Amino acid sequence: MLTSAIFIGFILLQLLVGVVISRFIKTGDDYFVAGRKQGPLIVTFSIFATWFGSESCLGTAGRVYENGLLGSRADPFGYTICLLIYGFLLVRHLWSKEIVTIGDVIGKRFGPTAETLAGLILAITSLLWASGQVRAFGHILSLHLSMNLTLAVVLATSVAVIYTAFGGLLADAYTDLLQGIILIIGLIVLFYVVVFQESDESTLSILKNLPMNRTRLFASQSSLLENIDAWLVPIAGALVSQELVARVSGARTQKIATTSAIIAGILYLIVGLIPLVLGLLAPSLLGHVANSDETLILLANKYLPTTLNLLFSAGLVSAILSTVDSAFLAGSASLTRNVASRFVTLTSERQLKLGRLFVVLMGIAACILGLSSENIYNLVIAAASFGTAGVLILFLIGLFTKIGHSLTGVLTLLTGLITTIIFDHLHPIPAPYVWSMLSSLFCFCSVEAMMQSRVYFRKRRMVTAYDSLSENRVE
Repeated sequence: MLTSAIFIGFILLQLLVGVVISRFIKTGDDYFVAGRKQGPLIVTFSIFATWFGSESCLGTAGRVYENGLLGSRADPFGYTICLLIYGFLLVRHLWSKEIVTIGDVIGKRFGPTAETLAGLILAITSLLWASGQVRAFGHILSLHLSMNLTLAVVLATSVAVIYTAFGGLLADAYTDLLQGIILIIGLIVLFYVVVFQESDESTLSILKNLPMNRTRLFASQSSLLENIDAWLVPIAGALVSQELVARVSGARTQKIATTSAIIAGILYLIVGLIPLVLGLLAPSLLGHVANSDETLILLANKYLPTTLNLLFSAGLVSAILSTVDSAFLAGSASLTRNVASRFVTLTSERQLKLGRLFVVLMGIAACILGLSSENIYNLVIAAASFGTAGVLILFLIGLFTKIGHSLTGVLTLLTGLITTIIFDHLHPIPAPYVWSMLSSLFCFCSVEAMMQSRVYFRKRRMVTAYDSLSENRVE
């Protein structure tokens, strides 16, 4: 009973923070990008804590338990690469242009229709991401409070929605530092106890004697294209993560944003190796696990005393709250700034009200999806791949070039969306994301070439007509 009371008290404390911080939120910028006033420590841990969610702990350990190192290609390796790409290549362009959403980049280059379509696609990816987080949160509540998983997911969603709707990114930015520290300590404690509960020789022996098929990062039975696809989904798909854009955009200076993204990427890899190693050890230490998503929790229950287990669970709750908060905010920002703006005039006050309304709607939808999915990992991978091929093409072109027409943008987005649905679901093919990206790129190049040709010939006709008119006047 005491353990449950402490656990519930920790969650209520998170809600209290959101309510208190809400008093300082006056504008849409306060709500979505924390007023662009954050320092290096806050931004670094905010990026880390946002990115290091349930899939990084529960999902990674579960996938590695099932598939060996093949289960770790997305997490931690793929997402680490994504963070480093952001830090070294993208952050300075995003911060200097005062970007709030990825849809803002697409809208400036390809027009309002492409912006609205991109906003809808990104809102769906954020919804899928959030669904994985609330499902993970539900697993933790179910195990610690001995309640039905369905009720636990509903309760978890309610907590996350209230916390997000009140506090926005401003609350999340201030709590991420504490949450990140608690998470790191919790994982280190679990790793130490699990590894040294057995003798050093025993755990080392388990790792040394792993079967060959559990130590491969590339699937030997898959083609080169399929292996590329498996790595490309988390890296390329996450590059258009609205959650990450909001974090770097909230930094006080460009230098802070850049340095924080790089440090967060390095920290992500180091901490992410802990659930990876525990997942490799779990088959020998736990035997059969009915639900692989609960691998890490079962290890904690087996090896940690009550107090330390509570600390570890608090770390997981912190990670999930930070990530689901960001996912709700990301979807809300896309819907508010890039979709609703087409239909209503967005004053600062209205932007704040709509942002909170969309957070609530996102929460309801995430709860339904979280309950209907089989596991966390599938939701996260779906979030990274759903229609993001076309969005990524336009995002990078819009960020680094000045080319592009409205029709090109819309058709490229539709190509990425349609090919994802066809290649992933209606007519599955090997390496669907690679083919979706190639299709989107081909669509962009061919339509843009056509548009450029039309412009060229129209200018030629205008010049010819002008020359002819000038000749007639001379005569």
